[in-house]
Amino acid sequence: MSNPKKVTVVTLALLAGTAGMLVAGPLNPPAGSVASTFKTLGEVEPRIAINATNTPGDADATPSLYKITQPGSYYLTGNMTGVAGMIGIEVTAYGVTIDLNGFQMSGGAGSAVGISIRSGGTEVRNGIVRNWGGGGVVADGPTTSNRVIDVRALGNGGVGIYAGNYSEIRNCVGESNASHGLAVYAYGRVEGCTVRYNGGDGVNAPNSSNIVINCNANANTGNGIRLFSGTISGCLTSDNTLSGIDTNSANVHECSSVGNDAYGFKLGTASVAVGNRANGNVFDGFYVEASCVLENNLAAGNGNSIAGRAGFTLNGAGIRATNNHAVSNPIGFQATSGASVLMGNSAMSGTTGFLVTANTNTLLTSNIAVGNSSNNFFINAGNDSGSVVINPGVGFTTTNPVANYGN
Repeated sequence: MSNPKKVTVVTLALLAGTAGMLVAGPLNPPAGSVASTFKTLGEVEPRIAINATNTPGDADATPSLYKITQPGSYYLTGNMTGVAGMIGIEVTAYGVTIDLNGFQMSGGAGSAVGISIRSGGTEVRNGIVRNWGGGGVVADGPTTSNRVIDVRALGNGGVGIYAGNYSEIRNCVGESNASHGLAVYAYGRVEGCTVRYNGGDGVNAPNSSNIVINCNANANTGNGIRLFSGTISGCLTSDNTLSGIDTNSANVHECSSVGNDAYGFKLGTASVAVGNRANGNVFDGFYVEASCVLENNLAAGNGNSIAGRAGFTLNGAGIRATNNHAVSNPIGFQATSGASVLMGNSAMSGTTGFLVTANTNTLLTSNIAVGNSSNNFFINAGNDSGSVVINPGVGFTTTNPVANYGN
């Protein structure tokens, strides 16, 4: 039988050892005052709230509800309602970031611009700017290097968003604005945006060297995308009152233009179009001017069965069209000016496959025309072509490597 005294002694010894192990430090705190481990409000939220205290507006020549005159990072704390005759937020300092914080700026009758950027280097992000009489987010003409991200500009009386020179608009929506949906001026970038139901162009970039990537432009009163020069890539335009894509001189790659009331693609001098699709546009699928290059494009069902409309119209000298396909257009390919080259193209199921009304020096080689109801090839005198072989038979007996074929 166990000795109770012995058990008690052992237990006390164990408890004493455990208590020794639980000692984590000295019992007496170090000398001096105890410092707080908490952060100040400024450390938790270093940005500046937009309000009447921090950013008071004024009644000068450009009256505003709120005015930002110092560089820094600013944010909205709630929804904002405009006042007739006044700008919502006016920015006069260079180097400002405005986070709308997911809130809505709503203008109302008689209001001016939602956000007016009068200096440069401004970023606006993350919210809704709607129903401002003078426009949504608008950069003053000379300002540069602005950025607008994740902003929805809806129902404004002017342009939805205009960012200025050397500026960027990303992941934005421009919808039902009285003027253009989104706009940059020169050396800008518009990426991942949706523009629809605007009174002007969906995207407007009227000067040099702009980039428009992965945008959707639908049902705008102007063009879907209007670009003076630069690059358009991966875009979809549809149901616009004018053309889907209209450019003076640009690289246009892997875009679709569907059901527009004018041209699918209207391409000015020295444009390059590769891998695009024009379908169901009222005018021509592709209307191209001098010195353009067309490769691997598709034009289907354009021209609305109107005589003289075509999948591809080449209206200028020095155009090269290779490996393009036209199907179910009134005319597959038509060349109305001389000194162009059509090589390796195919035209099917229209009235005329290849119509060359130019009087001099257009060259056709290795093209195919099938199932056109009037003429597979109609080529005016003064132009050149490989031999035109109609119904060549199973054996294709011609040895001419640049012959054109039809049935």
